[in-house]
Amino acid sequence: MKFLLPNLTIFLGSFFFQAHIYSSLIKYILMLMLFFHFLKLEITTFYLNTIWIVVANITLAFIVYWLIFPFDSELAFFCFLTSITPTTTALCRQNVGSATVVGSSSDC
Repeated sequence: MKFLLPNLTIFLGSFFFQAHIYSSLIKYILMLMLFFHFLKLEITTFYLNTIWIVVANITLAFIVYWLIFPFDSELAFFCFLTSITPTTTALCRQNVGSATVVGSSSDC
């Protein structure tokens, strides 16, 4: 049944196009959905290398942001969000969607 919901929402959206005023709420709905999904997350093992991966990812994201910001603030923000997103999934070692996330190849 879950696979029909995206198609159903597209179909209903074509009839109720006046609801576009609520499109700003989409990001909050997605944040809530992800929050409740990751509440079930169980981290059973912890790898020390994961800390270095997270620190490097966050540091590089800020460096790229500060380098691009003087030229274009929107592009800098987009690059920051694109580079910081994998940090969340690198902390867990489980199936996320259809992809398996693994901290590093030495952990396998």
